[in-house]
Amino acid sequence: MLRFDYDHLDSTHEQAKRLMNERPGEALLVTAATQSDGRGRSGRTWQSPRGGAWFSVVWPIERWDERYTASTLAAGWAVLGAIEPLLSPERSIQVKWPNDLLIDGEKVAGVLCERIAPLPHQAGQAATALLIGVGINANIGREQLGEPMRLPATTLRAATGRETNLAWLIERCTTMLGQAMTSIEREDMPGDVIRAVEDRLAWRNQTVTLRTGAGVVTGVCRGLDSVGRLLLEIDGQHVPFAGGEVEHVRTVAESASV
Repeated sequence: MLRFDYDHLDSTHEQAKRLMNERPGEALLVTAATQSDGRGRSGRTWQSPRGGAWFSVVWPIERWDERYTASTLAAGWAVLGAIEPLLSPERSIQVKWPNDLLIDGEKVAGVLCERIAPLPHQAGQAATALLIGVGINANIGREQLGEPMRLPATTLRAATGRETNLAWLIERCTTMLGQAMTSIEREDMPGDVIRAVEDRLAWRNQTVTLRTGAGVVTGVCRGLDSVGRLLLEIDGQHVPFAGGEVEHVRTVAESASV
């Protein structure tokens, strides 16, 4: 995997796109110490001060098929596996479907997967690729995370009480991402990854809302289906959703049990 390190970029995601057009068919890693326009879901900007782990991986694929529909879950699971050894046993790390990682209910990392097809003039010479963007709040303070969002955020420094070696963290994430993608490509569907993510799914068996392009629905989170879609129990039926923004709804019963 070819590696490109920068002190500052607009976005590792966008720089990776530029580089993959110059180096078609090659696996690439792009890192930046800071970003001015880091990419998040739904066009959001990710706060990227110095001290975080901000990077993108270009993973070439021969052809797009249904195996890659679970790529975001697989990538998130890989990053979770890289972070978890840094945490003490009493800390809980979970997946907020489909692409965020939470430590004790607070967001510490996000993953963004995007399928990139060759430009029209490159048809036949450039490869289709999966672009995996990762942002981890590592050696930064909570006060550097910008304006509060719907979900509170944390950092590895706040969660562990110490600094993390960023070079080690990025290398470990990259290794585990490669293993996750290879696993997907060897199977018709990565069922083991989906089951593993389901076991760490935030707010499972609790009431959540899901914001989709069609509106907002409320139901009880019951897990994932065989292709990684979120299952909500709504009026006694388990309904699968392929995308959306999940938020926890604290019910009267849940509040009373705290």
